[in-house]
Amino acid sequence: MKRNLDLIRMGLERTNNTTEKALDDFTNMMMGGVESKLKELLMTIEDQKDENTKMQAQITELRKENSEMQQRILIGGKKHAYLATSVGEYEQDS
Repeated sequence: MKRNLDLIRMGLERTNNTTEKALDDFTNMMMGGVESKLKELLMTIEDQKDENTKMQAQITELRKENSEMQQRILIGGKKHAYLATSVGEYEQDS
């Protein structure tokens, strides 16, 4: 009876050791995959931040150009109004 009990205990201990080793191996494998994916994600995030910074600079430049064009349009409109008035006055004098 004692011998059977000892054999059962040894079998359980071997099973526990095998299970723990399998679990450790699985955990290490999964963590390696997770760490790899995390590094990939962090690199992608940094790349996206750089791209966002570049795009923001382009947006700022385009807004500046847009503002300059609007100013030119306003000036052109004022010149047109002045010329239209001047031509009108010239035609009335003639």
